[in-house]
Amino acid sequence: MSTADFVPSFELGRRQIISLPIRSAPSAPPVELPRRPDTEVQQISEVEEPVRNQTGDNQTPEALDTATRSLKLKVRKKRRRTAAGSTCFRITTQSRKEYLAEEIRKAKRELQREREQLQREREQLQREREQLQREREGRLRSEAENARLKRQVEELQKNK
Repeated sequence: MSTADFVPSFELGRRQIISLPIRSAPSAPPVELPRRPDTEVQQISEVEEPVRNQTGDNQTPEALDTATRSLKLKVRKKRRRTAAGSTCFRITTQSRKEYLAEEIRKAKRELQREREQLQREREQLQREREQLQREREGRLRSEAENARLKRQVEELQKNK
């Protein structure tokens, strides 16, 4: 096979164009063979696109995230297209530094949540304490008022 008979194929956008020379008619235009129709590509993009990970399993990005999270792996969000046209995620294990940094961030968020919860509880207890103090002062006033009124009644009875 000579080099004149071989024309490599190349990709143009979403279509793969294969040029096939015809020996009997060298002036004939190359034949275009679409890899997939554009409508099929649009339908796939509207539906959740399957993702091929390094093991070759088709998974959705969410399932892949869940699987890698359980394995303490991190999915690099850089998508790349393979020669076959499938989408791949690059999966790498987290470095110790990244893992520890993530754990520290989680611990800080948890600590902040606990602080906010304690602050809310403290404010609630403060309000309850103030309420009880007001009630106690009211009771003391009413007791003092009752005692004063009793003395007045006794004085009035003595004066009669």
